[in-house]
Amino acid sequence: SQLLFYIGMFLSCMLAGSSLYRFGRKKSLMLLLFVECLSLGALIVVESYPMWLTARFFTGFSIGYFVVCQILIIEGLKVEFRNWVPRLQYGASFSIGADVAG
Repeated sequence: SQLLFYIGMFLSCMLAGSSLYRFGRKKSLMLLLFVECLSLGALIVVESYPMWLTARFFTGFSIGYFVVCQILIIEGLKVEFRNWVPRLQYGASFSIGADVAG
């Protein structure tokens, strides 16, 4: 099941970039949030293992909205603060190390 989750996440990350520009960022975000809600709801109520695996795949697929969210957040920031978003995203220890290293 973990493999299907990561396959879904991989495909979503590959398709997220093209869907952002084709359908718009907000529409893509709403669609992926809707897919995630459906797949997480399905994980709760399904009774067969193949359906659970399918829901698990779509849960991984819907993770692509993190790419959309990050782009929307970065676009809303001033230019001088945009380099801090990846540092905050990967944790305080990584950002402190990056600041020390230059």
